[in-house]
Amino acid sequence: MERAETSGLPESEIAENFSAIMLAGFHTTQNALCAVIFFVLTHPESHAKLVRELQGAFHSAEDISGDVVQQLPYLNAVITEALRLYPPVPLGGPRVSPGAYVDGVYIPAGICTSLFALHHNPEYFNEPYEFIPERWTEHGSRDKKEAVQPFLVGSRACIAKYFAKQMMQITLAGFFLDYEAEYVGTVKDWQRESRCYAFWELPDLKVKLHQRRQA
Repeated sequence: MERAETSGLPESEIAENFSAIMLAGFHTTQNALCAVIFFVLTHPESHAKLVRELQGAFHSAEDISGDVVQQLPYLNAVITEALRLYPPVPLGGPRVSPGAYVDGVYIPAGICTSLFALHHNPEYFNEPYEFIPERWTEHGSRDKKEAVQPFLVGSRACIAKYFAKQMMQITLAGFFLDYEAEYVGTVKDWQRESRCYAFWELPDLKVKLHQRRQA
């Protein structure tokens, strides 16, 4: 049998797809992980609570499983709260937005919703600029949790949403189980020092690590 002749992808198409893979698949997850680590390490009570939960679920990082991390309420709370404060794509990309009715309300053409503004709206969240993971674990919260959509919704939602969440769950569980970490950076207000373009440009995350002693 003769090998079929194929033309392959043109270099321009390879470059376009590679750019999308790097930005959407690497840069966004990297920023999300950095945000979680920063907020946890600068909130000692949250740090201690997270470590207790992880140590109660796993003896060591080698025991981590994807099924279990999905069920850990506080781990998922710190991830969701960090994504609320730092949605990976805070402004959204350019697109044609025709007018449409949504739940009986007409949305004019050209309207673009900023996830950052939505996630920090005081009408939806109590103390919107504060890192409060407990808003996701404690009953009685009046926050409108459905307003947090860091991966978007509908036909344009992130196709790697579940993969990205699983990767963050496993990575963070292993990090906080294996290491005693301390934030040693000088930046205390990340939101003031961050720069937002299509994606976030975050300050350096300076952390001192010590191997955690196994009990």
